[in-house]
Amino acid sequence: GRGFYSPSDATKWVAYESEPAQLLTIGLGVGLFAGGLGVMLGAPGVFLAFGITAASLVFLQFGVAVPVSHHIALPAAIAAAASGSVIWGGLVGVACAFVGEFMARTFLCHGDTHIDPPAAAITVMTTVVNAAAAFGFFALAKLPA
Repeated sequence: GRGFYSPSDATKWVAYESEPAQLLTIGLGVGLFAGGLGVMLGAPGVFLAFGITAASLVFLQFGVAVPVSHHIALPAAIAAAASGSVIWGGLVGVACAFVGEFMARTFLCHGDTHIDPPAAAITVMTTVVNAAAAFGFFALAKLPA
């Protein structure tokens, strides 16, 4: 049978956003976009990146297969704003995409309650990013803007 972390298409959280290549592409694209807003606008850019991606979920309610990406945009924009580097936004975006899918496969795909994978990913990744910023990680691991 299927392993716990290999859900069937019927039990996947977002079937068109669950394969590694899809997660990499969406994570990098959204992370760079959100990172750009975070670097250019600072804190308002962080909220704008989150707001744009959260607002796109309206289309999902009407059956349009849009990426669920607010859990990628928020931590990626925070990382970019804190580090001054869009590259950090892209890297954190990729990590967020995979953390979101991990949360879905761990808590949602085989459960009988709804534990929101994006909320769980935002909790974990904003904690990691804020701790990295607070402890000077981005100053030590400087990447180009």
